[in-house]
Amino acid sequence: SSAGAFAVGWLETSLPSFAHSVVVQRVDSSGALIGSRFVVVSDGVDNIVTQPQVALDGQGRLIATWLEVPSSGGESRLLKMRRFNIDNTPSGGIVTLSNRADGRAGALAADNVGRVVAMVTEPTSGQPNSNIVTKVVNQNLGVVTTLTKTQAASPARQLAVAMTPDTGEFLTIVGDGQHFFTTSHSAT
Repeated sequence: SSAGAFAVGWLETSLPSFAHSVVVQRVDSSGALIGSRFVVVSDGVDNIVTQPQVALDGQGRLIATWLEVPSSGGESRLLKMRRFNIDNTPSGGIVTLSNRADGRAGALAADNVGRVVAMVTEPTSGQPNSNIVTKVVNQNLGVVTTLTKTQAASPARQLAVAMTPDTGEFLTIVGDGQHFFTTSHSAT
């Protein structure tokens, strides 16, 4: 955030049940913990949560994304997102950003007014390619733009996104293990 605070998210596994939870801890600019860590989401009866990403917007709200994978081992992987107020209470419901995520890579960023950019890879019908999908979400948690770029699939795929604090401009970065490709965009 603009005040230098940040959040750390991780996947926690409970023993002996091996149940997974996406857990987040807020940290101030000096590195001191802010409040208690909290659980964003846990495994459901039919799904397993994995691959969390977190970001803070300029208002101190936390945005978290995660993948939900069927516990039966099916192919349907959902990229979900939820925003939390500064006191860690939910701000709106859970939003599904992708129902075809392949689980290879993801990235997340937010700006000062609450716009969010999330990136994920999705399979294509013409393998060995994959789609790199960028979702631009407005401050009301509505998806306003979907950008899709098809690239050769890479086991070393890396995604990153960075946003300017106020203008809604953002930069996507895609790595294939040997090269990085950048593209600038506007969320407005």
